[in-house]
Amino acid sequence: GRLLMEEALRRLSGRDRVAVMALKGNLKAIGFYEKLGFERDGTERVITLGTPFTEVRLIKKLREEKIEKDI
Repeated sequence: GRLLMEEALRRLSGRDRVAVMALKGNLKAIGFYEKLGFERDGTERVITLGTPFTEVRLIKKLREEKIEKDI
């Protein structure tokens, strides 16, 4: 899984950030993403797959965001 995610991140390297969703109670998946540098941003959503599940969003910054100044 780690090699697959590292390849995906390499291919997305032109982006400023990447988001993934994980089931709230899946601490193994959340820990996996956190080890790769993702951080929870507090966003949650409920999806229903027969039973409602809550997902949490994790974000990884790939580049520093540019701050534009008015001159």
